[in-house]
Amino acid sequence: MKYQRTRRFGIAVLALAVFGSFAQSQSSPSPQLIIGPPSYPIIIYGYKQLHNFVWTSDGCCALNPDSLAEGLDGNLYGTLPSQLGGYGTVVSYSPKLDIFSTIHNFQGIDGSSPQSGLNLGADGNLYGATEWGGAGTTTGYGTVFKVGSSGVTDLHTFNNGTGGAYPWAAPVQTVDGTLFGVTYNGSTPGTAYSISPSGVFTTIANLPSKTQAPLIVGTDGNLYGTTPYGGTANRGTIFKMTPSGAITILHSFDPSTLPNNGTDHDGGIPIGPILQATDGNFYGVTTWGGNNDQGVVYQLTSGGAYKVLHTFKNSTQSTPAVLEGANPTSGLADGGDGYLYGVSPSGGANGYGTLYRLTVTGTSFGVYHNFDKQTGGSPYSTLFLHTNGILYGVTSTGGTPDQTKGVLYELFGLTKPYAAIVGATAGHYGSKVGILGQGFTKATAVQFGASLYTAKGTGLQIVSDTYIIATVPKGAASGKITVEMPNGNLISHQSYIVYP
Repeated sequence: MKYQRTRRFGIAVLALAVFGSFAQSQSSPSPQLIIGPPSYPIIIYGYKQLHNFVWTSDGCCALNPDSLAEGLDGNLYGTLPSQLGGYGTVVSYSPKLDIFSTIHNFQGIDGSSPQSGLNLGADGNLYGATEWGGAGTTTGYGTVFKVGSSGVTDLHTFNNGTGGAYPWAAPVQTVDGTLFGVTYNGSTPGTAYSISPSGVFTTIANLPSKTQAPLIVGTDGNLYGTTPYGGTANRGTIFKMTPSGAITILHSFDPSTLPNNGTDHDGGIPIGPILQATDGNFYGVTTWGGNNDQGVVYQLTSGGAYKVLHTFKNSTQSTPAVLEGANPTSGLADGGDGYLYGVSPSGGANGYGTLYRLTVTGTSFGVYHNFDKQTGGSPYSTLFLHTNGILYGVTSTGGTPDQTKGVLYELFGLTKPYAAIVGATAGHYGSKVGILGQGFTKATAVQFGASLYTAKGTGLQIVSDTYIIATVPKGAASGKITVEMPNGNLISHQSYIVYP
């Protein structure tokens, strides 16, 4: 794998603010000093522009989904779909060293326009898709690829047949190693497929419509996703799919309906992915619909109850003006703190979108950054929460010097470091559990739930400072995983289910 190492980038923009309390549906430009009641905690947070994308070397213009992923080495990885004189790139960023690198330049014949971003697999490899190219032609129908120790490897080229074409979303890997993904368009738009790590490809289902949103693996082992069209009103769906391809529509979006007992219009056209948060419920956003036709945030409980949590309002005509952002195309990030974090590509104080958070109950909503042309604007892709506790994202426009190619950015101070489970979130006594985090060379033990733990040297393998493997001890209980370290423990957001 060839690495193109670029210069280190210092702080381009540092916006510190003190947050007291946001009332529901209240927006505030960043940076701004906000003073709330003394009973509220004070939070110091900041927006930092990390890297300005250079069109010729880095690629540029990140769109949806363009997912970021954290590798086992603790670095961030992603794709950029456009490149001057090229066909898109795979890029990485080291939060520890503050170094941005281009690690692969697509040649068209190995794929073109990688709009998917990347997903970390249970095997430690990263997986993505290109919208075009593959199989020796720059005008092909797209590919599925793997990023591993040997570089970028194509696993499959689409043929625009029953398997679909033009995949926008990265596939996701289940615990048995199988990858699952979706296609966007072609002669058979909206197909779901499975593919083995060696490239054995199978079409498993036809979706309610074409979709840009990647699938997620639920805690029940099923796959969940969204489509922007289809359903009873042709305004999109939330669906569940078994690994064999059986599809159940869990919700059909219809902005003409009032699902919250007649108080809030439903959303419509969900372009972004769905999220299963640590409370077990599902959350997402729609691009349109709601009371103002600017989108909504919704909740679907694990029991199937649907609710609109928040309807976006971005209006200068209100008194005072309400500038929350509008028409989000991304999904949400779970902070593990009872809050959901998201971005919108338009609206806000500067017209280039907002970064917001809201409680999982929907009772409190606040804007924490207003994007602009100088430091990054119009974010279309979902925020990513790194195990270092910092939120990262990419924009499609903005940045210096030309303010058009986009940036890599972070928002720090709102969320805390944590431990992430890699792969299966359930297993029997003796199972191996991969854990991603920070500072693991000093780890002394891993505790399962509130019961037994495995200690260093007796079932805890320290692979690197960012990755460890723990063995589930006999008698361990289900619950969150705690990595014990001298300078403070790291706790997983997800629970690990232990079977005897």
